[in-house]
Amino acid sequence: MSKSSRISRRNSVGRTFTNNTIREAYPYLLKDFKGRCAYSMQHVETIGDVAMNIDHFDPRKKRRLRQAYSNLNLASSECNSSKSNHWPNRQQRLSGARFLNPCKEKDYGVHIFEDPTTHELVGTSIAGTYQILMCNLNAQHFVLERADRTALAQILFGPKKIKSDSVNVQQSISQLRQSYKRKIPPIPPPPRETAPLAT
Repeated sequence: MSKSSRISRRNSVGRTFTNNTIREAYPYLLKDFKGRCAYSMQHVETIGDVAMNIDHFDPRKKRRLRQAYSNLNLASSECNSSKSNHWPNRQQRLSGARFLNPCKEKDYGVHIFEDPTTHELVGTSIAGTYQILMCNLNAQHFVLERADRTALAQILFGPKKIKSDSVNVQQSISQLRQSYKRKIPPIPPPPRETAPLAT
């Protein structure tokens, strides 16, 4: 793993997978990706196992290379179906369009940021903008989850955070903290000097 990557993952699990056995990679991916989609960062406890898929990062790879563990990512069904087998063509690649591999580089906070008002993601590079578009990262449910996370953060950590010695209130706060941990994590706003690229 590169120190500049967002996700720390093993390159191999000591076995190969086929189209028929690929779901057997799921427990390893779940652990390596800490239960989160490689693209949207949605948590499996939010969407459930059924809605968490396995994505072939580079769908152009053939046979064993396509099914190699290092080419498999955990992905929400939304991101997986949106990304599908898409890959930028030569002209797009020459312009800077590409999918960001979070196991090899930082995506959020470098190429992709969150508008703190609308909670929509903005790309500050062609690669970031391409990924937002191709993975449908501004789908309404993603935007709503990011807005919910921000609202929970205000309740839990803001200047008027809840304080009480009541056991019931403490239990409620604990439940809110658990809910907050399962939300899409905080994403930095765009740097002021960088204008977001249109998506």
